[in-house]
Amino acid sequence: MTPALWPDGPYCPAQEEVNDRIRHLMEQPADEQRAEEYARLLHLWAETSQPCRYVRAA
Repeated sequence: MTPALWPDGPYCPAQEEVNDRIRHLMEQPADEQRAEEYARLLHLWAETSQPCRYVRAA
């Protein structure tokens, strides 16, 4: 699969899914569980915001 191109280069489609999950989470009542999930999703977002790196199969 070829990654989509954005102004800064290719991105992983998973980033949009993480963004959607964060948006949905922010609609939930604020509590400790939401805060923990938000921190986890932010970490995941940081990982997926890096350009996709593809390794050629041997």
